[in-house]
Parts: sequence; C-alpha cells; structure tokens
Amino acid sequence: MKKSLSILFALTLTLPVAAFAQGTLKIGTVDMQRAFKDYNKTKEAEAKINDAKNSAKKEYDDRAEAYKKSLDEINNLNRPRKPKQKSTTPRIPPRKNMTIGPKLTKSRWTKSII
Repeated sequence: MKKSLSILFALTLTLPVAAFAQGTLKIGTVDMQRAFKDYNKTKEAEAKINDAKNSAKKEYDDRAEAYKKSLDEINNLNRPRKPKQKSTTPRIPPRKNMTIGPKLTKSRWTKSII
C-alpha cells in the first residue's frame, strides 16, 4: 500500500513538469456574449422571455388602471358635498295675518297705528 501511494505521489509531481517541458503553454479564450448571441436557441428563448414580459406588463397596466379607477370612486364618495348656493338677494319672509285690499285683518302693525 505504501509503495503504490509513493508511486502515485511521484507521478503526480512529474506529469505536470513533463507537460511544460514539451513546449509552450497555449491558452484559449471564449467570448461568451458572442457565443450566446450566435447560438440559434438563444433567439427563441429571448422571444419567449419578451412575450412573457409584455404580457406581464399588460396585466400590470390593467390592474393599475382598475386600481386608479377604484381609488377615484372612493375619493369621490369621501369628498364632502357642496352646500346649495344661497341666492344673493335676501329673502323676505311673508308676514302673517296681513292682506292687502278691501279685507284688512288685525295684525301687530295695525295695533301700533290705531
């Protein structure tokens, strides 16, 4: 067991050194934005996402409009009503027991005159 572990340890140390000794190290890079942009299923997925986004926005706008209408109705119900406007000309109340013409009745005015 010790022998196999020591051989395995020696190989792990020597293999990377052997790889570097063969030549120069080459590193490649990948532009992920370009890879996703050019991939054909990306466009299909973007179309689905945009459809879902548009339907969610429409639903939100409908709900917001209904909420605003309800709020306006509530505000109209809570608004105090305006009292009826009184006329600018003063109203003269009719006097009781007073008639004009041949039939005269007694009233407080006639008592003071007689």
